[in-house]
Amino acid sequence: MKILIDTYKNTGDIHHAYVLEGQAENIRDELFDFFKKHLKVSVTGNPDFWHSQYDTFAVDDARALREAQANKSLAGGRKIFVIETRGMTVEAQNSLLKVLEEPTAGTHIFIIIPSAEIILPTLRSRANVVSYREKGDENHEAKTFLKATIPERLEMVSDIIEEKDKAGAAVLLDGLIYELHAKPGNEKALKEILNSRMYINDRSPSLKLLLEHIACVLP
Repeated sequence: MKILIDTYKNTGDIHHAYVLEGQAENIRDELFDFFKKHLKVSVTGNPDFWHSQYDTFAVDDARALREAQANKSLAGGRKIFVIETRGMTVEAQNSLLKVLEEPTAGTHIFIIIPSAEIILPTLRSRANVVSYREKGDENHEAKTFLKATIPERLEMVSDIIEEKDKAGAAVLLDGLIYELHAKPGNEKALKEILNSRMYINDRSPSLKLLLEHIACVLP
């Protein structure tokens, strides 16, 4: 939370929208501690504090947030909205564009998500993106996937498919894109991955179809 703390100490305020990428449980504890210690905002029993968790943040959820943030503060102070989600539909993100660009005065929105790559560029541009992902070899899984046999790849994606983990699927595909971009002669494979990546944020993508296809067609 250093960037939030430093921003607040230097300006007496914080940005109106943040995308925080990483493990939700770790970010949440630090973020709530920041609210309490620095902003003096209670995270319990506070009508101006809104915290919700989702598997996939859908357009109806976006509309509910949009309406809630439009209301005046009941306590006359800041309004804090914290969204924890593993994925967001394209429709939901488009619905939030105006909110993140021009939220109601005194409103601060925090989106906690495993990877900022899940967020559309148009939405990311309206927020401050802060990464809490572990440093080091962030593409280890992608490198392992590329070296694996087809049966091993299918085994690797089985948990993502079973858990319907759109965020995990997006992280894997983004890692594969990064790895293949660095090597010449992979244009066909890259096209296959980019096509699959495009469908990940759909309302109900077939992760089984997309990931098993990639497992079989990559060199």
